[in-house]
Amino acid sequence: MAGTITGKHILYDVSLVVNSVDLSNRVETLTFGEMNTNKQDAGAMGDIQDYSMPGTLMITDPEVTFYADFEAAKIYATLYAAWIARTTFNIVGKASSGAASATNPEWTIPVFVAKAPMMTGKRGDRHMQPVTFGVAGTLSVATA
Repeated sequence: MAGTITGKHILYDVSLVVNSVDLSNRVETLTFGEMNTNKQDAGAMGDIQDYSMPGTLMITDPEVTFYADFEAAKIYATLYAAWIARTTFNIVGKASSGAASATNPEWTIPVFVAKAPMMTGKRGDRHMQPVTFGVAGTLSVATA
């Protein structure tokens, strides 16, 4: 189709499920873990140039800014219960709420609540809750 831009994506319909609770409509911003590779020095005696080899893989801690919510089974209830129990659980994210597919992969990361303020802001602000989830296991990806 002439004029159609393919292969590009606009975030507006993100799916985020935290500990089996769909919190998608409470998300303002998110970084669903960054893919990193720990670099290992590989230069040896006699090499005139330093270089690296790829080491172990690492996913950074996911960060989500939620609109604060005190309803039953939403932001506060879900996060506080998990934090107080010191439990690990899955967060599951997709770029679109549609079914998991090759063009809409579903990422699952086992996590725990690492940091979440009870309340933050100043007079007149939107009540937001930035949350950092600590990675507690291996990332999995579903495409079907």
